[in-house]
Amino acid sequence: METVYFASTKDLPAIQELLDLYKKEEKTTRAGIDNITIDDYKQLILEPSNQWGDRKTIVCYHDDVIQYVGHGFFKKLVPSWIFKGLLMRPGNNYWNCATNGVGAGLTFLVNYAEANGYFEYEYHLRAGKTYANRYARMRYQIPALARYDHYYVGFVPANTKSKFLGIDQLMGGPKPYDCYIRKAIIKEEEFAKDRIL
Repeated sequence: METVYFASTKDLPAIQELLDLYKKEEKTTRAGIDNITIDDYKQLILEPSNQWGDRKTIVCYHDDVIQYVGHGFFKKLVPSWIFKGLLMRPGNNYWNCATNGVGAGLTFLVNYAEANGYFEYEYHLRAGKTYANRYARMRYQIPALARYDHYYVGFVPANTKSKFLGIDQLMGGPKPYDCYIRKAIIKEEEFAKDRIL
């Protein structure tokens, strides 16, 4: 059974285990997380807010074994949030979001966002047809994502810092691969016309 909730310091040992497993992997799927430490997660959990927004770290367990860690950064200046920080248990089926913890985690974040007045989010994808197809499939595997229209915003080449601070923060700094920047906005028929901002 899957359990998803906001992370606390009691989850740090499980997150450390996941980081250790990830860093043992020789695959390029781990590219970009080599510099992430347990101290980074500890700071996200203990200091979730700053002047720009609120950071929410979620964990997903299946039968008490950690499967996935994700992040949402909920902006204070505009009703938009950022999804990032995918850390999934190695060996899980990367392509099946219904069983690898990603679906449950993203559904949890999207539902939290909508309950708090956030109806658009941004994310980055590794460039390439394979990754674009994977995300397109995710929208069908995760009903919460299907409520949104998804748009291409731009491209950031490998090992390059974006000239826009917000894009650089979204990506967590330069990546060793090309990235597409995307935005998702809830479909017009999905939200009330009288919502107050």
